[in-house]
Amino acid sequence: MPLLTVEELQGIALFPSAATLSLETLSAYQPDLIVGTSYFIEQIGYTRLAAIAPTVALGGATPLDNYIETFTVFGRGDEGQHAVDTFRAEVQATAARIDAAAQRVSVMTVYPGPSLALWFDGPAPLPLLLRELGVQLRPDPASKAGLTVRNGRAFISLEQLPLADGATLLLLQSADVEGEDGAVRDVQAKPLWQQLSAVQAGRVVTLDRIGYPGLRGQRALLADLAQAIAP
Repeated sequence: MPLLTVEELQGIALFPSAATLSLETLSAYQPDLIVGTSYFIEQIGYTRLAAIAPTVALGGATPLDNYIETFTVFGRGDEGQHAVDTFRAEVQATAARIDAAAQRVSVMTVYPGPSLALWFDGPAPLPLLLRELGVQLRPDPASKAGLTVRNGRAFISLEQLPLADGATLLLLQSADVEGEDGAVRDVQAKPLWQQLSAVQAGRVVTLDRIGYPGLRGQRALLADLAQAIAP
């Protein structure tokens, strides 16, 4: 289900990324205010954007933080905080319903190469939400010598595939990255892949790692995760 309806997008110009947005195009819209994540602002350049209109960089560590900050920019911070508090209550209710603390989950991305990464924490939204649900992320990096976790993930070799020993395996992939689909197929053809318990049990679920923006995206992600990891 799309996160935004056709009606909601009426009159809104969409750009795939900051790299495809020219300053001339942006200036032509004559904006009164520019609001974006710190990453987006840095990609284009704060000074260049501020020359077009007053610019606010959202510095939240999570999508929910940025949601509250966005509401605060428009004088509605309390409303944003209430919405986030309500969502966090939904997360806890979902965790209890699916017995999240008992669920062993491995989270992996197969990048072109192929290059494999196991996820354990943020800043990526999906492992952050898994942490909040309280699932057992496998393997436990604290007990696995040789794993170096940076930016929430640890890169591993093909020979280390058995480390993904969760009962459920979540693949965080993006079809928009050239060569990524082919890399996944290459890894899935390996004998070690076929030996993973989640593969043998048919509990491998692929999720779009960039497909859940904002609070609405977090709600959609919560529903998808609950379906994927429920016993």
